[in-house]
Amino acid sequence: MNQVLELQNITLIDKGIERIRNISLSIYAGEQIALLGPSGAGKSTLISIANGSISPTKGDVRWNGILVNELTNNQRNEIGTIWQD
Repeated sequence: MNQVLELQNITLIDKGIERIRNISLSIYAGEQIALLGPSGAGKSTLISIANGSISPTKGDVRWNGILVNELTNNQRNEIGTIWQD
């Protein structure tokens, strides 16, 4: 299977507070996934890191094997997020 998105050892510290700690996730072409958890668990923050809107404090985010912060504008345009609201 073709790995589309990889989050490796993601940690986010914001204003001295650890929002996300050491999360790793791989998503392959054709997969459908769901993030479940209580309000404030970091689901939206993790999605924002995955789509490149927020940079993690530690860890790597790869889209089709390329680090998100090294993507060209055309490659970035391939990433979309659909929010529930």
